[in-house]
Amino acid sequence: MLHTCTTVRVTLAVVYVCDRLAVSSLVISGCPTGSKVRRHAAFTDDEDAPPAKVPAIKDKKDKEKDKDGKEKDKAKKDGDKDKEKEKEKEKASAEEKRKHIKSLIDKIPTQKEQLFQHQLDTSQIDSVLMEKKIRPWINKKIIEYIGEPEPTLVDFICSKVVAGSKPQGILDDVMMVLDEEAEVFVVKMWRLLIYELEAKRAGLHK
Repeated sequence: MLHTCTTVRVTLAVVYVCDRLAVSSLVISGCPTGSKVRRHAAFTDDEDAPPAKVPAIKDKKDKEKDKDGKEKDKAKKDGDKDKEKEKEKEKASAEEKRKHIKSLIDKIPTQKEQLFQHQLDTSQIDSVLMEKKIRPWINKKIIEYIGEPEPTLVDFICSKVVAGSKPQGILDDVMMVLDEEAEVFVVKMWRLLIYELEAKRAGLHK
């Protein structure tokens, strides 16, 4: 029993001495008693380390996106302005052309006597003008007067026009077919011829 007690006392004494030595070691190293010893960063847990700073890549991309969006908006606005200017220019050109056409028509005589005195420059009646403007008009009017197509009569009238025949001579020739409509037809045709030649000279056929 005595031996057991002695062993316990010796053990307690050793523990006490070890504790004192540990405290003394901490004091000597500059660490106050009871303070928490900081561990080296290599031995710390990941949760103790502060979160890493993420570069502001997203903000940069957002700024670039906003910049691109503004540039696209500006380009679209500039394009819209150019289109509006082009439309205004076309509108002004169309209005000017309309006024010019009206001016030409107003200058053409409406009375038979004055109209038939107007000399045509038939050398300006080319195949394009004849086939696109004059022949279709003559064919349309002949159908209106007769009620059906008359290609032979249309060819005859077109040949007279190209040959430079006088309007009164053409009137006498078609009188047998068109009767009382003949004079109205030739008057309208002569006004058409005058207008088309003047419009061609003014560049309105472009």
